[in-house]
Amino acid sequence: MPMENTVLSINWGEILPRETGLFFRHRWPEYATRYGLPFSRGTLQNLDSEGRGPEAVVVAGKVAYHRESLVEFLNALPVTRPSKKRVGAAA
Repeated sequence: MPMENTVLSINWGEILPRETGLFFRHRWPEYATRYGLPFSRGTLQNLDSEGRGPEAVVVAGKVAYHRESLVEFLNALPVTRPSKKRVGAAA
């Protein structure tokens, strides 16, 4: 039975707590564990340096993201289904 071609999405606005106004990059591993955020802190640093990450601010020398900017960035990420191909299988 073929699967319908559906668009997958995650609404990060429903996942990230509204009471947290700023998400600090140095705490990214904690957020990744708690909320299932993608990327490592290093990948996020690279995205920032390339101008492709969420809009950042610096607070007391620490890079942070306003919740709204982070949600907008995360919601724009593509969401796909995993490949059915087995790892190590012959092509």
